[in-house]
Amino acid sequence: MSVPPHLRLFDPDADHVSCGAQTLPAATLKHSAFYCAPDDYVGFDEPGTLQRPYDRIGDYAAAIELASGWSEAAQDRASSTLAGTERERQRDCLSGAFTGAVYIGDVNDSSGKPVSLSPGDLDEAISEFIASGRSQPGASFERVSSFRNGFLGGIKACDFAV
Repeated sequence: MSVPPHLRLFDPDADHVSCGAQTLPAATLKHSAFYCAPDDYVGFDEPGTLQRPYDRIGDYAAAIELASGWSEAAQDRASSTLAGTERERQRDCLSGAFTGAVYIGDVNDSSGKPVSLSPGDLDEAISEFIASGRSQPGASFERVSSFRNGFLGGIKACDFAV
């Protein structure tokens, strides 16, 4: 089993963020989450990408944003050739597969205890997909559908090679 990527939280207004030898412009980092392959980390604009959905919707809305970043890392490590909307929908599906695994008790914390969903977590996930849907018509519903496919069908429903 490979080591998971590191998590890096940043504030684009205060932190200098680099990926490999490149310094990333602060303006492009606002409200973003991304995977940096050269340095093997998942980066998040903590106040924009995590704190904002947490405050607006709840803890699992922020968790969905985290899951999307980890899903991007998984896609990169699996050498996925998907791009654009197809790549985004697969990330949503993988986020659903993770949430489904939590729901059935297949995910443990660092002490080995099962992680569980709280009442309302699935509602928060769906609300985040709707709130963060791209400006394209129907994008929010496509995101929810992909998440649902992963939740019900697991990673195999995501057409993801492991």
